[in-house]
Amino acid sequence: MRGAKRKLINLATGYPRITCIAGVALSILLATGIPRIIINDNLKDMVPRDMPSRLALDRLEDKFGGADYLIIGLRNPHGTIYDTGILEAVTRITEEIEVVNGIGRIMSLANINKIELVEETLEISPLWEDVPTEPGDLERIRQDIIEDPNYLGGFVSDDETSTAIIASVKSGVNEGKLTREIRKILDAHRGPAESFLAGFPSIAAAVPLFIKGDVKRMTPFVLVILFVFLFFGLRTIRGLVLTMILIILTVLATVGLMGWLHGQFMIIHTSLPIILLAIACADAIHIVAHYQRSIAKGLPRKDAVIETMDELTMPVIVTSITTMAGFLSLLTSPMTVLGKYGAVISFGVFWALLLSLTFLPAALTLVGPTRVPASLRIDETRRGGGILEHFARVIIRGKWAVLITALAITGAAVIGIFRLGIELDPLTFLPPNEKVVLDNNAARKMFGGSHNLSIIYEGDLNDPGIMQALFRMEKHIGELHGVGKCISIADPVSRINRLMNDDKPEFEVIPDTREAVAQSILMFTMSASPSEIRSMISADDKAALLNARISLTNTLEIGHLVGEVEDYFAQLPEGSKAESTGTAVFIRDLVYLIVRSSINSILASLCLVAIIAAIAFRSPLLGIFGIIPLGSAIIINFGLMGFLGIKFNHVLAMLASISIGVGIDYAIHYISRYQWVSREIADPEEKTVEIIASVGRPIFYNAISIAAGFAVMLKSAFFPVKYLGAMISFSMIACAFGALTILAIVLLLKDHFGTKKTHQGQQKHF
Repeated sequence: MRGAKRKLINLATGYPRITCIAGVALSILLATGIPRIIINDNLKDMVPRDMPSRLALDRLEDKFGGADYLIIGLRNPHGTIYDTGILEAVTRITEEIEVVNGIGRIMSLANINKIELVEETLEISPLWEDVPTEPGDLERIRQDIIEDPNYLGGFVSDDETSTAIIASVKSGVNEGKLTREIRKILDAHRGPAESFLAGFPSIAAAVPLFIKGDVKRMTPFVLVILFVFLFFGLRTIRGLVLTMILIILTVLATVGLMGWLHGQFMIIHTSLPIILLAIACADAIHIVAHYQRSIAKGLPRKDAVIETMDELTMPVIVTSITTMAGFLSLLTSPMTVLGKYGAVISFGVFWALLLSLTFLPAALTLVGPTRVPASLRIDETRRGGGILEHFARVIIRGKWAVLITALAITGAAVIGIFRLGIELDPLTFLPPNEKVVLDNNAARKMFGGSHNLSIIYEGDLNDPGIMQALFRMEKHIGELHGVGKCISIADPVSRINRLMNDDKPEFEVIPDTREAVAQSILMFTMSASPSEIRSMISADDKAALLNARISLTNTLEIGHLVGEVEDYFAQLPEGSKAESTGTAVFIRDLVYLIVRSSINSILASLCLVAIIAAIAFRSPLLGIFGIIPLGSAIIINFGLMGFLGIKFNHVLAMLASISIGVGIDYAIHYISRYQWVSREIADPEEKTVEIIASVGRPIFYNAISIAAGFAVMLKSAFFPVKYLGAMISFSMIACAFGALTILAIVLLLKDHFGTKKTHQGQQKHF
C-alpha cells in the first residue's frame, strides 16, 4: 500500500502538467453528457415494478388505457355553467383535446350520454346535438343533469358553477409537453369561463420546471458561499482557486455521467450538485490546509506537497471510501430511485477522490502558494496555540459533563422520533400559492378530488350476483371519508333498470336476471361513446373499472382509506376478484417503502462505515468510536424533525445516508491524526490538545462551509428540499462538533484507561 501511495505522489509531483491536463480533459468529456439528462418526477416511477399496485397499474393500462387523469375545469365566475358560451367552450375544448397526442379517452358534458325513457322506449342520446341558445333548452339540460346522479359531482360541481372535462393520459407520455398543448387550447378558448388544469399528470408536468429553477437558483449561491468560507479558511487566492476548480470539475463530471447513462433528474436530485460541491470541498480543504502548514515550516513547494500527501493520502482515501459506503447503502432501498441516486453520488465521491490525489497535488506543485499569511504560520514553541488549544483544554476539564449532556440530548431526541409523521402528497411539497396547487385544490373542492383510486374488478359481469357485488362495493367506497365521486359500469346498468321499470326509484338497482343485466350492458355499449365505454368495461367484457376521486391530502389518511377499501375485497363473492391501483395506492405503498429504506440505509451505512474505518485504522475499536458522533447526530436530527412537526418523505429519506456519508469525514480525519500524533506524544491530554489544534481549523471551516452550502437549499421551491438542507446543515455542525468533543473525549478516556492499565501491569510485574 505504501508503495502504491508513493507512486501516486510521484506521478502528481513528477508530471504535474500532464496530470492536471488529464484531470480537466476527462472531467469535461464526462460533462458533455449534461444535455442528455431527462427531468422527470413521476410518483409511479418510484414504486418498484414488481409491487402488486404497479403490476395492477400495468394491467389497468392494458385493459382500459391510461390510468392517470387530467381534470380540465371550466368555471363561470358570474353564474352557472348553463350558459351558451360556456357549453360551446366545453364542446370545442373536448373536440380539440381528444386528438392531442397522449390523450386516451375523454369525457365531458359534450360527449357523455343521457339515459331516458321516451314514450315507453329507452333512449340513450347526447345531452345536446347543437349547443343550445334558448333559455328553455338550457334549463332542459340542467334538469337532465340534476336527475342523473352520475353528472352532479362528477362532471358538474354541486353549486353548478363549474364543469369538468376528464381525460385519461396514456402511459409513457411526456406530461410537460402534453399539459403545454392543453393549456394552449384553454388559452385559445378564453371567454366567459375561467379554466384550471388538475390531476396527477399536471403535477408531474409542473415539478420539472421547479427542479430546473432550483438548480439554476441554488448552484451559483452555493459556489459563492463556498468561495467566501474557503477564502477565510485558506486565506490564499491560489489555494482557493485550485479548490474551486476541483469542486466544479467534480460536479460537471458527475452530472454529465447521469446524462450519458440516461438518468432521470427528480426532486431528490436537486440536492445533488450541492452534495457534490460539499464532498469535493471536504478533502480539498484538508489537503490545502496541511500544505499551508508545510509551507509555513519553510519547505519548498514540491516537498510541501509530498509531505502533505504522505500524511493525508490514506485518510483522504478512507474518508472517500466511507462516504461512498454511506451513499451506496441506499442500494439497499426498495425504492430504485434512491439506489440510483446513491450510486451517482458515490461516483462523484470517487471522482473527487481521484482529482484530490492527482489534480490537486499536481496543481499545488505547479502554482501552489509559497507564502502563507502570518495568522496561519506555526509557532513551534507553542503547538496549536490560541482558541483551539483553549477549546481543547476546556473539553478535557469538562469531559464528563460533555458526555452526560450529549447522552441526555440524544435520549430526549428519541422521544421526538416517535412523533415523526410522514407526508408524500406532491402538492404539499410546493408553496400554496403556486398555480398547480391552486388548480388541484379547486378540483378537490369542485369535483371530489384530484387523486385517483382505481379498482379492477374481474368476473362474469353478466352474472347478477357479480354485478350486484360491484354495485354494493361502489356504494360502500363512495360513503368512505375522503372519497369524492365513484363511477363504474354498475351506474348505467342500474339507471337503465330503473327506466325500464317506469322510472321508479326503488328499481335503481342491478336486475336479478342474467338476461336483464346482459341486455342493459349491451344497450349501454351500443349507444355510449367509445370513451365512456372504455372508461368502464374492458373490450372482452370480463373486467370492469371502478374509479374513485380522492379529496384527502394527508398521507396517513390516504393509506388508511386504501386499507379500508382493500379490506372490503374479502366480502366479494366467489368468482370475482378486485385489485387496487392509482395515485392513492402508490402514496400508501411509498410510506412502507420509505420507512424500510430509511432503516435499511441507516443500519447498512453505519455498519459499512464502521467496518471500513476499522480495517483502515487496523482497529475494530476505532471503527466503532468513529460512528459514535454520527449515530448521535442522526438520532438528534430525526428527533428534532419530530418535535418541529417536519413530515418525513422520500426526499428526507436520504438524510441519514448524506449525514453519514459526508459527516464521517470529520471523525476519520480526527482518528487519522490521532494515530499519527500517538507516535510522538504519549500523554493523553497533550495528545488531545495537539490533535484538536491541528485538525480543528480544517474541520471547523469544512463543516461551516458545507453547512452554509446546504443552507442554500432553503431557497428551494420544494418544502422537503428546504427541510433537507436545514437538517443536513445542522447535521454537519453536529458531526464536526461531535468529532471535536465526544470522539475526542472517548479517545482521551481510552488512552487514560490504557495508560492506567499498563501502569498497573508494570507495578504488578515489578
